[in-house]
Amino acid sequence: MDPLLLRIWLGALAIVICFLPAAIYLMLLAVLNHRRHPTLIQGSWDFVGLLLGLSGFLLVGGTVLLSSLTHSLRLFWQRGDLHRLQQDFQELGSTWVILWLLYCAGVVGGLLVLIRYRRHFSVVYNVRRDQLDDAFCHTLNRLGLRWERLVHRWSAESVNVDASQRSSLLLQGIAVWEIDWLPSSHHATIRWEQYDPPLRRAIEAELALALRKVPSEGNAAAGWLLTASAACFGIVLFVVGMMMIWMLSVR
Repeated sequence: MDPLLLRIWLGALAIVICFLPAAIYLMLLAVLNHRRHPTLIQGSWDFVGLLLGLSGFLLVGGTVLLSSLTHSLRLFWQRGDLHRLQQDFQELGSTWVILWLLYCAGVVGGLLVLIRYRRHFSVVYNVRRDQLDDAFCHTLNRLGLRWERLVHRWSAESVNVDASQRSSLLLQGIAVWEIDWLPSSHHATIRWEQYDPPLRRAIEAELALALRKVPSEGNAAAGWLLTASAACFGIVLFVVGMMMIWMLSVR
């Protein structure tokens, strides 16, 4: 294949790989911020969605980073010197593969640590502060928990009962959390500082049910995200369209 043609194809492929997942992710965020009711999502799953949206940039970025370490690959992108690249790859192919595997291992390891860290968070899309506060009050009262609130910091614990009633008590333990707000996009981040897992699961399940009864208002973030998604899709379609036109013109 002609080196110039190969460079064009690789460049177009890199653009599609970078912008297509980002466009889909931004579109899904726009949908979440345009729903009729607020949406509660576990922090780990929210972070996984972000990773999928940035997956193209992580993949292409690592390739570009590694290619900058190879002189012949830089010459290929600058001058189309494919023969020199083939020679170096035959000599240093195993080294390049090892570097690529080390990069992937480092990225995957770091992401797994971040996903584990995000387990202690929950996020709520498209909700006002007063709506989430009321939903939390309703949830904690419905579960029969004793709770306190100090500005953005909440705590809840099971009510002490005597030994004869303890076996019938389903929820036991304590939970402490703090809520961070992003008012411009009606977005809340719940940081669980201390909790017993069964109690947290019960609070989140009941909170999700309470939020289904809360009507969401118009959210400007939905329009911003939809515009960004359309721009990314436009870049992908433009590149694909130009490649198709170029192929037809060559024929």
